[in-house]
Amino acid sequence: MTIGQIWSDSFRLFFAPLVGAIKGAGSECRRVNSEIEMRRQAEQSTDMKTGHVTAACGNVFADLGFEPKEALSLQAESRRIIAGRRNARDSDQVEG
Repeated sequence: MTIGQIWSDSFRLFFAPLVGAIKGAGSECRRVNSEIEMRRQAEQSTDMKTGHVTAACGNVFADLGFEPKEALSLQAESRRIIAGRRNARDSDQVEG
């Protein structure tokens, strides 16, 4: 046995618990993602069975029942906020 093999084995033994935890976490994430996907598919098939869809008008606030004036105001404000966040995100990406 060479010093390189001893060092390699020691290194692997030292990090074995961490590697096992990472592999276990990956396995758990895949299991949870699988469960989520199955639940979503079940919900989608249930949603398709209802057969009732309410048409949207293009303004979520109006769809939620706000008065037309207030719905337009809320929509404009939300668009302003979204634009500001996108601009901030884009400037962060350009600088970074």
